[in-house]
Amino acid sequence: MIDKYLYTIVITAVIFNKENRVLLTKRNMKEEILPGYWGIPGGKAETRESVNNFLENELKREIKEEVDIEIKNIKFLENHLYAPKSKIQICFIADIRSGKPKALDEVDEVRWFTFKEAKKLKLTPMSLERLKLAFKKRKSRTSPQRTRYVRAKFKATLPDVQSSSRVGFAQCNAELYQLLHCQLICRTFLQTRNGYI
Repeated sequence: MIDKYLYTIVITAVIFNKENRVLLTKRNMKEEILPGYWGIPGGKAETRESVNNFLENELKREIKEEVDIEIKNIKFLENHLYAPKSKIQICFIADIRSGKPKALDEVDEVRWFTFKEAKKLKLTPMSLERLKLAFKKRKSRTSPQRTRYVRAKFKATLPDVQSSSRVGFAQCNAELYQLLHCQLICRTFLQTRNGYI
């Protein structure tokens, strides 16, 4: 039996800094596919031993190897299956923890961009859609301080706390389910060889 995984798992991260700019990388001009295009940093998941927390661990490794930074606050953004190339593509959203971005593995340039600036670039497929989704999700994040302020100011017009909590938990559970579903898909494909578990 040939030891070969049926699907390639590609993981990427839309990384933000404190100024709400996003980190993009420019592909090496020697690349066969899309040379000189700007895209979201990441790469192929290479683990073949353990699937425990492998998405987060592999993502951190890829980002470190490609742009030499550490990331934090990693959250699931979106995923899709690209059947023609047998790829599962998973995108996350994260914040920079430490380090100064450098152009390393297969990268010619790395820079921070606003969304308006990024839209003008020659982007790799799906990058613009993911950036739109990431900026929208980023904008919708509300701090605990802001939440308390809004509740105090508009207390009369808000539903009761118990109802609000149920709505909040339902939203969180939906995101968690999506990520766990993605983890399950990856676990299956990582353990699958030639169609057999």
